[in-house]
Amino acid sequence: MANLKQARETGNLGQFAKERDDATAPGCEAAFNRALDSMVGKSKAVPATSARDKRGG
Repeated sequence: MANLKQARETGNLGQFAKERDDATAPGCEAAFNRALDSMVGKSKAVPATSARDKRGG
């Protein structure tokens, strides 16, 4: 199966998924770890609050 569009058109989604569902494929774990590492520590535990408006008290 060449691509998802062809698999949909021919009704072979199961075969398409089976061909691509290989958890032992090289690079899967490394790609996951790179993505996870890039997200770690990017957000603050408590977001900063906005400054109060000092106009007209």
